[in-house]
Amino acid sequence: MGLFEPAHIGLDPPTVALAGKNNQKNKDKAILIWGGSSTVGGCAVQLCAPVGLTVLAIASSKNHQYVKELGVVDAYDAIWNEETAQKFAEFLHAFGGGPLFATRASEFAPEQTLLGDVRRIAGHPPSRTEKGELPVWMKVWAEFMGEGLKSLKTGTLKAKPNPIIIKGGLKKL
Repeated sequence: MGLFEPAHIGLDPPTVALAGKNNQKNKDKAILIWGGSSTVGGCAVQLCAPVGLTVLAIASSKNHQYVKELGVVDAYDAIWNEETAQKFAEFLHAFGGGPLFATRASEFAPEQTLLGDVRRIAGHPPSRTEKGELPVWMKVWAEFMGEGLKSLKTGTLKAKPNPIIIKGGLKKL
């Protein structure tokens, strides 16, 4: 949910009402989701598309069609490592900088500047805002995913990837 936290990327959270509409607010903004075909990445794609972002993803070539079905405009094949992170920082720097946000703390040390205007940050969802309000991720859950699973019912959010059913359960692995 670092996408929507003011201290991180600070996007306006998606709403079921906006989903499927031609949202122009962020039409000139793009986001690159690393691991777009993973469960977390796929969810991030589906949270970014309704707010009008141009969504790009890193995924293996065999998953390019899959991520496009989730809302990605274009997909690229790359492997994550420190050299790739630095190249991505250079790319981001060329377009004015911004955050390189990670959800896996093991990927990154605490906040670190890669170039003058590009910083890596790892997110940890807060429990309450400074004013005592619900954190942004709870608002996203309540409005977009929550009660009655609105976004699943409307098809705005897809339960992906598809489950793999193993006959006989996990003990058969």
